[in-house]
Amino acid sequence: MSTLTVDVIEAVFQFRDETSESAAGIRHSMTTLKADANIAGKAFAAAMSGVTTAFSAAALAAHDHERAMAAVASGTGATGAALDALQATASRVAGGLRGDFVGVAEATANLNTAVGLTGTDLEALSRHVAQAAIAMNDDLGAAADDVGQLMRAFGLEGAEAGVALTDHLVAAAQDTGGSMGQLAGQVLRLSPSLQSMGLNAEEAATFVGKLTQAGVPADRVLRSLKTTTAEWAEEGHDVRTMLGDTIAQVRDATTEQEAYRLSVDLFGSSAAPGMTQAIRSGVVPSLDDLAGALGDTSGKTTQVYEDTWTTVGALQELRNKATQVVGEILPNFGALASGLGAVGSATTGLAGLWPGAAAKIGGAAKLMWATMAGPVGWVIGALGSVGLAAWAFRDKLAAAFASVIDFVRPWVDELLGLISTAVGWIPGFGDELV
Repeated sequence: MSTLTVDVIEAVFQFRDETSESAAGIRHSMTTLKADANIAGKAFAAAMSGVTTAFSAAALAAHDHERAMAAVASGTGATGAALDALQATASRVAGGLRGDFVGVAEATANLNTAVGLTGTDLEALSRHVAQAAIAMNDDLGAAADDVGQLMRAFGLEGAEAGVALTDHLVAAAQDTGGSMGQLAGQVLRLSPSLQSMGLNAEEAATFVGKLTQAGVPADRVLRSLKTTTAEWAEEGHDVRTMLGDTIAQVRDATTEQEAYRLSVDLFGSSAAPGMTQAIRSGVVPSLDDLAGALGDTSGKTTQVYEDTWTTVGALQELRNKATQVVGEILPNFGALASGLGAVGSATTGLAGLWPGAAAKIGGAAKLMWATMAGPVGWVIGALGSVGLAAWAFRDKLAAAFASVIDFVRPWVDELLGLISTAVGWIPGFGDELV
Protein backbone atom coordinates (compact mmCIF):
# COMPACT_ATOMS: atom_id res chain seq x y z
CA MET A 1 0.00 0.00 0.00
CA SER A 2 2.99 2.34 0.54
CA THR A 3 3.38 2.32 -3.21
CA LEU A 4 0.04 4.18 -3.67
CA THR A 5 0.61 7.58 -5.13
CA VAL A 6 -1.27 10.80 -4.59
CA ASP A 7 -2.73 10.50 -8.11
CA VAL A 8 -4.27 7.15 -7.25
CA ILE A 9 -5.79 8.48 -4.05
CA GLU A 10 -7.21 11.51 -5.91
CA ALA A 11 -8.79 9.15 -8.46
CA VAL A 12 -10.40 7.19 -5.63
CA PHE A 13 -11.82 10.42 -4.17
CA GLN A 14 -13.23 11.36 -7.56
CA PHE A 15 -14.82 7.89 -7.90
CA ARG A 16 -16.40 8.25 -4.47
CA ASP A 17 -17.92 11.66 -5.30
CA GLU A 18 -19.26 10.52 -8.64
CA THR A 19 -20.73 7.39 -7.05
CA SER A 20 -22.51 9.49 -4.41
CA GLU A 21 -23.94 11.78 -7.11
CA SER A 22 -25.10 8.77 -9.13
CA ALA A 23 -26.76 7.22 -6.09
CA ALA A 24 -28.62 10.45 -5.39
CA GLY A 25 -29.72 10.60 -9.01
CA ILE A 26 -30.96 7.01 -8.93
CA ARG A 27 -32.96 7.63 -5.76
CA HIS A 28 -34.50 10.78 -7.29
CA SER A 29 -35.37 8.91 -10.48
CA MET A 30 -37.05 6.14 -8.53
CA THR A 31 -39.09 8.67 -6.53
CA THR A 32 -40.20 10.32 -9.78
CA LEU A 33 -40.95 6.93 -11.32
CA LYS A 34 -43.12 6.00 -8.35
CA ALA A 35 -45.11 9.24 -8.73
CA ASP A 36 -45.49 8.60 -12.45
CA ALA A 37 -46.62 5.07 -11.69
CA ASN A 38 -49.30 6.44 -9.38
CA ILE A 39 -50.58 8.72 -12.20
CA ALA A 40 -50.43 5.87 -14.69
CA GLY A 41 -52.38 3.67 -12.32
CA LYS A 42 -55.14 6.25 -12.02
CA ALA A 43 -55.27 6.70 -15.79
CA PHE A 44 -55.48 2.95 -16.28
CA ALA A 45 -58.26 2.79 -13.70
CA ALA A 46 -60.24 5.44 -15.56
CA ALA A 47 -59.80 3.54 -18.82
CA MET A 48 -60.93 0.29 -17.22
CA SER A 49 -63.94 2.06 -15.73
CA GLY A 50 -64.92 3.39 -19.15
CA VAL A 51 -64.65 -0.07 -20.71
CA THR A 52 -66.75 -1.62 -17.93
CA THR A 53 -69.41 1.08 -18.25
CA ALA A 54 -69.52 0.73 -22.04
CA PHE A 55 -70.01 -3.04 -21.80
CA SER A 56 -72.75 -2.62 -19.16
CA ALA A 57 -74.60 0.01 -21.21
CA ALA A 58 -74.34 -2.08 -24.37
CA ALA A 59 -75.61 -5.14 -22.54
CA LEU A 60 -78.62 -3.27 -21.18
CA ALA A 61 -79.41 -1.75 -24.58
CA ALA A 62 -79.23 -5.13 -26.29
CA HIS A 63 -81.41 -6.65 -23.58
CA ASP A 64 -84.07 -3.93 -24.00
CA HIS A 65 -84.02 -4.38 -27.76
CA GLU A 66 -84.46 -8.13 -27.46
CA ARG A 67 -87.42 -7.66 -25.11
CA ALA A 68 -89.00 -5.17 -27.52
CA MET A 69 -88.57 -7.48 -30.51
CA ALA A 70 -90.00 -10.38 -28.49
CA ALA A 71 -93.04 -8.21 -27.69
CA VAL A 72 -93.59 -7.61 -31.41
CA ALA A 73 -93.31 -11.32 -32.17
CA SER A 74 -95.73 -12.37 -29.43
CA GLY A 75 -98.11 -9.47 -30.03
CA THR A 76 -98.51 -9.95 -33.76
CA GLY A 77 -97.95 -13.66 -34.28
CA ALA A 78 -96.01 -12.84 -37.44
CA THR A 79 -93.13 -15.00 -38.64
CA GLY A 80 -90.36 -14.89 -41.19
CA ALA A 81 -89.96 -11.83 -43.39
CA ALA A 82 -93.22 -10.31 -42.15
CA LEU A 83 -91.94 -10.42 -38.57
CA ASP A 84 -88.58 -8.96 -39.58
CA ALA A 85 -90.34 -6.02 -41.24
CA LEU A 86 -92.60 -5.39 -38.23
CA GLN A 87 -89.66 -5.55 -35.83
CA ALA A 88 -87.69 -3.12 -37.96
CA THR A 89 -90.64 -0.72 -37.92
CA ALA A 90 -91.02 -1.00 -34.15
CA SER A 91 -87.29 -0.43 -33.64
CA ARG A 92 -87.32 2.73 -35.75
CA VAL A 93 -90.38 4.14 -33.99
CA ALA A 94 -89.05 3.41 -30.50
CA GLY A 95 -85.59 4.72 -31.37
CA GLY A 96 -86.99 8.14 -32.27
CA LEU A 97 -89.13 8.74 -29.19
CA ARG A 98 -88.56 9.39 -25.50
CA GLY A 99 -90.95 6.76 -24.11
CA ASP A 100 -90.20 3.28 -22.83
CA PHE A 101 -88.55 1.38 -25.70
CA VAL A 102 -90.40 -1.87 -25.04
CA GLY A 103 -93.69 -0.04 -24.51
CA VAL A 104 -93.44 1.71 -27.88
CA ALA A 105 -92.73 -1.63 -29.55
CA GLU A 106 -95.83 -3.10 -27.87
CA ALA A 107 -97.88 -0.13 -29.12
CA THR A 108 -96.67 -0.77 -32.68
CA ALA A 109 -97.56 -4.44 -32.42
CA ASN A 110 -101.04 -3.67 -31.04
CA LEU A 111 -101.82 -1.24 -33.85
CA ASN A 112 -100.70 -3.77 -36.44
CA THR A 113 -102.99 -6.38 -34.89
CA ALA A 114 -105.97 -4.02 -34.57
CA VAL A 115 -105.97 -2.32 -37.96
CA GLY A 116 -103.59 -4.42 -40.06
CA LEU A 117 -101.27 -1.60 -41.11
CA THR A 118 -97.65 -2.31 -42.07
CA GLY A 119 -94.66 -0.42 -43.43
CA THR A 120 -94.63 3.37 -43.48
CA ASP A 121 -98.34 3.60 -42.65
CA LEU A 122 -97.85 1.60 -39.46
CA GLU A 123 -94.74 3.60 -38.61
CA ALA A 124 -96.56 6.93 -38.99
CA LEU A 125 -99.59 5.89 -36.94
CA SER A 126 -97.52 4.17 -34.25
CA ARG A 127 -95.29 7.19 -33.81
CA HIS A 128 -98.33 9.50 -33.54
CA VAL A 129 -100.24 7.36 -31.04
CA ALA A 130 -97.08 6.76 -28.99
CA GLN A 131 -96.36 10.49 -28.87
CA ALA A 132 -99.86 11.11 -27.50
CA ALA A 133 -99.52 8.35 -24.91
CA ILE A 134 -96.08 9.54 -23.81
CA ALA A 135 -97.14 13.18 -23.53
CA MET A 136 -100.24 12.28 -21.49
CA ASN A 137 -98.61 9.57 -19.34
CA ASP A 138 -100.71 6.71 -20.73
CA ASP A 139 -99.76 3.07 -20.82
CA LEU A 140 -98.31 2.79 -24.33
CA GLY A 141 -99.56 -0.69 -25.20
CA ALA A 142 -103.05 -0.19 -23.77
CA ALA A 143 -103.55 3.24 -25.36
CA ALA A 144 -102.49 1.99 -28.79
CA ASP A 145 -104.77 -1.03 -28.47
CA ASP A 146 -107.75 1.19 -27.55
CA VAL A 147 -107.10 3.57 -30.46
CA GLY A 148 -106.76 0.66 -32.88
CA GLN A 149 -109.91 -1.03 -31.61
CA LEU A 150 -111.76 2.28 -31.77
CA MET A 151 -110.74 2.71 -35.40
CA ARG A 152 -112.04 -0.75 -36.19
CA ALA A 153 -115.30 -0.20 -34.26
CA PHE A 154 -116.11 2.95 -36.26
CA GLY A 155 -114.83 1.59 -39.56
CA LEU A 156 -111.81 3.90 -39.90
CA GLU A 157 -109.04 2.74 -42.22
CA GLY A 158 -105.53 3.96 -42.96
CA ALA A 159 -102.86 5.88 -41.08
CA GLU A 160 -104.28 9.28 -41.99
CA ALA A 161 -107.65 8.50 -40.37
CA GLY A 162 -105.91 7.15 -37.29
CA VAL A 163 -103.70 10.22 -36.96
CA ALA A 164 -106.73 12.51 -37.21
CA LEU A 165 -108.61 10.49 -34.60
CA THR A 166 -105.63 10.59 -32.23
CA ASP A 167 -105.37 14.37 -32.60
CA HIS A 168 -109.08 14.69 -31.80
CA LEU A 169 -108.83 12.40 -28.78
CA VAL A 170 -105.92 14.45 -27.42
CA ALA A 171 -107.82 17.71 -27.83
CA ALA A 172 -110.96 16.27 -26.22
CA ALA A 173 -108.97 14.76 -23.35
CA GLN A 174 -107.34 18.10 -22.57
CA ASP A 175 -110.80 19.59 -21.92
CA THR A 176 -111.55 16.83 -19.43
CA GLY A 177 -108.25 16.96 -17.57
CA GLY A 178 -107.78 13.27 -18.31
CA SER A 179 -105.59 11.46 -20.79
CA MET A 180 -105.98 10.38 -24.39
CA GLY A 181 -105.80 6.70 -23.44
CA GLN A 182 -108.49 7.02 -20.78
CA LEU A 183 -110.85 8.79 -23.16
CA ALA A 184 -110.17 6.31 -25.98
CA GLY A 185 -110.93 3.41 -23.66
CA GLN A 186 -114.16 5.03 -22.47
CA VAL A 187 -115.38 5.81 -25.98
CA LEU A 188 -114.52 2.27 -27.07
CA ARG A 189 -116.50 0.79 -24.21
CA LEU A 190 -119.53 2.96 -25.03
CA SER A 191 -119.15 2.74 -28.80
CA PRO A 192 -122.30 0.62 -29.46
CA SER A 193 -124.53 3.22 -27.77
CA LEU A 194 -122.68 6.14 -29.34
CA GLN A 195 -123.01 4.61 -32.79
CA SER A 196 -126.72 4.03 -32.24
CA MET A 197 -127.00 7.80 -31.76
CA GLY A 198 -125.55 8.29 -35.24
CA LEU A 199 -122.21 9.70 -34.06
CA ASN A 200 -118.93 9.11 -35.85
CA ALA A 201 -115.68 8.45 -33.94
CA GLU A 202 -114.64 12.09 -33.55
CA GLU A 203 -118.14 13.22 -32.56
CA ALA A 204 -118.34 10.37 -30.07
CA ALA A 205 -115.02 11.42 -28.52
CA THR A 206 -116.20 15.02 -28.26
CA PHE A 207 -119.58 14.03 -26.76
CA VAL A 208 -118.04 11.78 -24.08
CA GLY A 209 -115.36 14.37 -23.38
CA LYS A 210 -117.93 17.13 -22.92
CA LEU A 211 -120.01 14.97 -20.58
CA THR A 212 -116.90 14.26 -18.52
CA GLN A 213 -116.02 17.95 -18.50
CA ALA A 214 -119.51 18.72 -17.14
CA GLY A 215 -119.10 16.11 -14.41
CA VAL A 216 -121.87 13.91 -15.85
CA PRO A 217 -121.02 10.18 -16.08
CA ALA A 218 -121.26 9.26 -19.74
CA ASP A 219 -122.17 5.65 -19.06
CA ARG A 220 -125.15 6.73 -16.93
CA VAL A 221 -126.41 9.09 -19.63
CA LEU A 222 -126.10 6.52 -22.40
CA ARG A 223 -127.72 3.84 -20.29
CA SER A 224 -130.71 6.13 -19.78
CA LEU A 225 -130.82 6.97 -23.49
CA LYS A 226 -130.77 3.33 -24.54
CA THR A 227 -134.49 2.73 -24.07
CA THR A 228 -135.53 6.00 -25.68
CA THR A 229 -133.29 5.60 -28.73
CA ALA A 230 -134.50 2.02 -29.19
CA GLU A 231 -138.11 3.25 -29.24
CA TRP A 232 -137.25 5.95 -31.78
CA ALA A 233 -135.58 3.39 -33.99
CA GLU A 234 -138.58 1.06 -33.79
CA GLU A 235 -140.88 3.90 -34.76
CA GLY A 236 -138.74 4.61 -37.80
CA HIS A 237 -137.33 7.89 -36.59
CA ASP A 238 -133.78 9.01 -37.26
CA VAL A 239 -132.19 8.68 -33.82
CA ARG A 240 -129.61 11.39 -34.38
CA THR A 241 -132.25 13.88 -35.51
CA MET A 242 -134.59 13.08 -32.63
CA LEU A 243 -131.81 13.32 -30.04
CA GLY A 244 -130.54 16.56 -31.53
CA ASP A 245 -134.00 18.08 -31.48
CA THR A 246 -134.55 17.12 -27.82
CA ILE A 247 -131.21 18.56 -26.76
CA ALA A 248 -132.14 21.78 -28.59
CA GLN A 249 -135.46 21.86 -26.73
CA VAL A 250 -133.68 21.54 -23.39
CA ARG A 251 -131.30 24.30 -24.37
CA ASP A 252 -134.05 26.66 -25.59
CA ALA A 253 -136.69 25.96 -22.90
CA THR A 254 -138.13 29.17 -21.44
CA THR A 255 -137.97 27.95 -17.86
CA GLU A 256 -135.63 25.73 -15.85
CA GLN A 257 -138.56 23.56 -14.85
CA GLU A 258 -139.44 22.85 -18.49
CA ALA A 259 -135.81 22.13 -19.32
CA TYR A 260 -135.52 19.75 -16.37
CA ARG A 261 -138.72 17.88 -17.34
CA LEU A 262 -137.42 17.32 -20.86
CA SER A 263 -134.09 16.10 -19.48
CA VAL A 264 -135.79 13.63 -17.17
CA ASP A 265 -137.81 12.20 -20.05
CA LEU A 266 -134.66 11.80 -22.15
CA PHE A 267 -131.80 11.11 -19.74
CA GLY A 268 -133.54 9.79 -16.63
CA SER A 269 -133.86 11.33 -13.18
CA SER A 270 -130.31 10.52 -12.05
CA ALA A 271 -128.59 12.19 -15.03
CA ALA A 272 -131.16 14.95 -15.67
CA PRO A 273 -129.80 17.61 -13.24
CA GLY A 274 -126.27 17.46 -14.63
CA MET A 275 -127.40 17.21 -18.26
CA THR A 276 -129.79 20.14 -17.92
CA GLN A 277 -127.03 22.38 -16.62
CA ALA A 278 -124.46 21.11 -19.13
CA ILE A 279 -126.77 21.68 -22.11
CA ARG A 280 -128.10 25.06 -21.04
CA SER A 281 -124.60 26.35 -20.17
CA GLY A 282 -123.29 25.29 -23.59
CA VAL A 283 -120.73 22.78 -22.25
CA VAL A 284 -122.55 20.04 -24.19
CA PRO A 285 -123.29 21.44 -27.66
CA SER A 286 -125.92 20.35 -30.10
CA LEU A 287 -125.13 17.18 -32.04
CA ASP A 288 -124.66 19.17 -35.24
CA ASP A 289 -122.01 21.28 -33.51
CA LEU A 290 -120.04 18.36 -32.06
CA ALA A 291 -117.73 18.06 -35.06
CA GLY A 292 -116.48 21.63 -34.76
CA ALA A 293 -116.77 22.02 -31.00
CA LEU A 294 -113.04 21.53 -30.48
CA GLY A 295 -111.92 23.66 -33.41
CA ASP A 296 -109.08 22.53 -35.68
CA THR A 297 -107.39 19.62 -33.91
CA SER A 298 -104.91 18.68 -36.65
CA GLY A 299 -101.34 18.56 -35.32
CA LYS A 300 -102.54 18.58 -31.72
CA THR A 301 -100.60 15.47 -30.76
CA THR A 302 -97.30 16.80 -32.06
CA GLN A 303 -97.87 20.09 -30.29
CA VAL A 304 -98.57 18.45 -26.93
CA TYR A 305 -95.60 16.10 -27.34
CA GLU A 306 -93.27 19.03 -27.97
CA ASP A 307 -94.82 21.14 -25.19
CA THR A 308 -94.11 18.39 -22.66
CA TRP A 309 -90.40 18.18 -23.56
CA THR A 310 -88.04 17.79 -20.61
CA THR A 311 -84.31 17.29 -20.23
CA VAL A 312 -84.92 13.86 -18.77
CA GLY A 313 -87.09 13.02 -21.77
CA ALA A 314 -84.34 14.13 -24.13
CA LEU A 315 -81.88 11.84 -22.36
CA GLN A 316 -84.37 8.99 -22.63
CA GLU A 317 -84.65 9.63 -26.35
CA LEU A 318 -80.86 9.44 -26.66
CA ARG A 319 -80.90 6.18 -24.74
CA ASN A 320 -83.60 4.80 -27.05
CA LYS A 321 -81.60 5.75 -30.11
CA ALA A 322 -78.60 3.93 -28.66
CA THR A 323 -80.81 0.91 -27.95
CA GLN A 324 -82.00 0.91 -31.55
CA VAL A 325 -78.46 1.12 -32.91
CA VAL A 326 -77.03 -1.52 -30.57
CA GLY A 327 -79.97 -3.82 -31.24
CA GLU A 328 -79.54 -3.54 -34.99
CA ILE A 329 -75.75 -3.96 -34.86
CA LEU A 330 -75.94 -6.89 -32.47
CA PRO A 331 -78.95 -8.95 -33.56
CA ASN A 332 -77.50 -11.90 -31.66
CA PHE A 333 -76.97 -11.18 -28.00
CA GLY A 334 -74.57 -14.12 -27.77
CA ALA A 335 -71.72 -12.09 -29.21
CA LEU A 336 -72.10 -9.46 -26.52
CA ALA A 337 -72.54 -12.13 -23.87
CA SER A 338 -69.22 -13.66 -24.91
CA GLY A 339 -67.56 -10.28 -24.58
CA LEU A 340 -69.04 -9.84 -21.14
CA GLY A 341 -67.85 -13.31 -20.24
CA ALA A 342 -64.30 -12.29 -21.14
CA VAL A 343 -64.65 -9.22 -18.94
CA GLY A 344 -65.87 -11.50 -16.16
CA SER A 345 -62.83 -13.73 -16.55
CA ALA A 346 -60.56 -10.69 -16.45
CA THR A 347 -62.35 -9.50 -13.34
CA THR A 348 -61.69 -12.87 -11.70
CA GLY A 349 -58.02 -12.47 -12.50
CA LEU A 350 -57.97 -8.97 -11.08
CA ALA A 351 -59.57 -10.27 -7.91
CA GLY A 352 -56.56 -12.50 -7.35
CA LEU A 353 -54.17 -9.56 -7.58
CA TRP A 354 -56.28 -7.03 -5.71
CA PRO A 355 -58.59 -8.55 -3.06
CA GLY A 356 -62.01 -6.94 -3.15
CA ALA A 357 -61.70 -5.71 -6.75
CA ALA A 358 -64.34 -8.16 -8.00
CA ALA A 359 -66.73 -7.02 -5.30
CA LYS A 360 -66.16 -3.40 -6.28
CA ILE A 361 -66.85 -4.15 -9.95
CA GLY A 362 -69.89 -6.22 -9.04
CA GLY A 363 -71.22 -3.44 -6.87
CA ALA A 364 -70.75 -0.89 -9.62
CA ALA A 365 -72.51 -3.12 -12.17
CA LYS A 366 -75.34 -3.90 -9.76
CA LEU A 367 -75.83 -0.20 -9.05
CA MET A 368 -75.88 0.60 -12.75
CA TRP A 369 -78.36 -2.13 -13.68
CA ALA A 370 -80.65 -1.30 -10.76
CA THR A 371 -80.77 2.43 -11.42
CA MET A 372 -81.03 2.35 -15.20
CA ALA A 373 -84.72 1.33 -15.08
CA GLY A 374 -85.88 4.94 -15.54
CA PRO A 375 -84.54 7.96 -17.45
CA VAL A 376 -83.18 9.74 -14.38
CA GLY A 377 -81.85 6.51 -12.94
CA TRP A 378 -80.11 5.76 -16.22
CA VAL A 379 -78.11 8.98 -16.08
CA ILE A 380 -77.34 8.73 -12.37
CA GLY A 381 -76.54 5.04 -12.63
CA ALA A 382 -74.19 5.50 -15.58
CA LEU A 383 -72.31 8.35 -13.96
CA GLY A 384 -72.37 6.68 -10.57
CA SER A 385 -70.99 3.41 -11.87
CA VAL A 386 -68.18 5.23 -13.65
CA GLY A 387 -67.29 7.10 -10.50
CA LEU A 388 -67.57 4.05 -8.26
CA ALA A 389 -65.51 1.80 -10.50
CA ALA A 390 -62.86 4.48 -11.09
CA TRP A 391 -62.61 5.24 -7.38
CA ALA A 392 -62.35 1.55 -6.51
CA PHE A 393 -59.62 0.92 -9.07
CA ARG A 394 -57.69 4.13 -8.57
CA ASP A 395 -55.95 3.26 -5.34
CA LYS A 396 -55.68 -0.42 -6.20
CA LEU A 397 -53.95 0.18 -9.52
CA ALA A 398 -51.82 3.04 -8.27
CA ALA A 399 -50.70 0.86 -5.37
CA ALA A 400 -49.97 -2.02 -7.74
CA PHE A 401 -47.75 0.13 -9.95
CA ALA A 402 -46.08 1.76 -6.97
CA SER A 403 -45.52 -1.58 -5.23
CA VAL A 404 -43.18 -2.57 -8.04
CA ILE A 405 -41.06 0.46 -7.25
CA ASP A 406 -41.27 -0.18 -3.52
CA PHE A 407 -40.19 -3.78 -4.10
CA VAL A 408 -37.12 -2.82 -6.14
CA ARG A 409 -36.12 0.25 -4.16
CA PRO A 410 -34.73 -1.54 -1.03
CA TRP A 411 -32.48 -3.62 -3.25
CA VAL A 412 -31.20 -0.53 -4.99
CA ASP A 413 -30.72 1.27 -1.65
CA GLU A 414 -28.80 -1.73 -0.29
CA LEU A 415 -26.61 -1.89 -3.38
CA LEU A 416 -25.87 1.82 -3.18
CA GLY A 417 -25.11 1.44 0.51
CA LEU A 418 -22.60 -1.34 -0.17
CA ILE A 419 -20.89 0.78 -2.79
CA SER A 420 -20.75 3.74 -0.41
CA THR A 421 -19.37 1.57 2.39
CA ALA A 422 -16.77 0.03 0.14
CA VAL A 423 -15.54 3.39 -1.02
CA GLY A 424 -15.99 5.24 2.28
CA TRP A 425 -12.97 3.73 3.98
CA ILE A 426 -10.62 4.89 1.23
CA PRO A 427 -10.40 8.59 2.31
CA GLY A 428 -9.29 7.57 5.80
CA PHE A 429 -6.75 5.22 4.39
CA GLY A 430 -5.51 7.95 2.09
CA ASP A 431 -5.22 10.44 4.97
CA GLU A 432 -3.04 8.02 6.89
CA LEU A 433 -0.68 7.86 3.97
CA VAL A 434 -0.38 11.59 3.46
